[in-house]
Parts: sequence; structure tokens; C-alpha cells
Amino acid sequence: MTSWAERMHRRAATFSNLVTSCGHSSAPYPRRLEEVKFGVPLDEICKNDIPGPLLVLILKLNKEAPFKKDVFRAPGHQGNMKKLIHFLQAGRL
Repeated sequence: MTSWAERMHRRAATFSNLVTSCGHSSAPYPRRLEEVKFGVPLDEICKNDIPGPLLVLILKLNKEAPFKKDVFRAPGHQGNMKKLIHFLQAGRL
């Protein structure tokens, strides 16, 4: 069985592949990510696969977090957090 990191690397080799593989083919904008549902348990959301927006955020953290101090300690700026939530809910990450 392959490791989680190997599976994620294959799925997200490039950002453009990630966007096209996570979009809904029947949607009018096929390159859009699926919308994020807040307040839903993770085990329900991730039944079949990791949602595209969550995968993008995990990859961003994996890339930048080792070089930043106290990434999870300080809360985000309220305006930026509201903007991010709006983008995630609209599927426009």
C-alpha cells in the first residue's frame, strides 16, 4: 500500500491538475473547486476523498509553515479570515 504522501504527490503534482481534478465536470465552470461546507464533520466530508480546497490548504501549510514561527499559535486577521471563508464557500480558492 502506498503512503499518504505518495498518493497526495500523485494527485497534486501541479496546482492546475489539482484544480481540474477537484472540479465538478457538470458545473458551468469546470476549473472551479468544490464549495466548502463549514460545520460538517470531517469524516462525512472526506468519505471518498480529501476535498480540493482542504488539500490546497494542507499543501500550502506543508510548503510554508516550517519557515514561519508560531503558525498555529496566533489567530488570523479577522478581515482576512472572513475573506478566506467567503472564497472557500463560493468555491473560488
